[in-house]
Amino acid sequence: MTPVDNDAAGYLAGYLSTDVNGDGIIDTADITIIDNNSASYTGVIAP
Repeated sequence: MTPVDNDAAGYLAGYLSTDVNGDGIIDTADITIIDNNSASYTGVIAP
């Protein structure tokens, strides 16, 4: 969550890994998604 918080505080925009919803802006919408996923222990298992 820290990288997204830092990027949101810096008003960063563009194609960044912290832009989880893909709208080109790092904002509270991205923080909400990450917060909800971390609260439910959502993850990815890839081969």
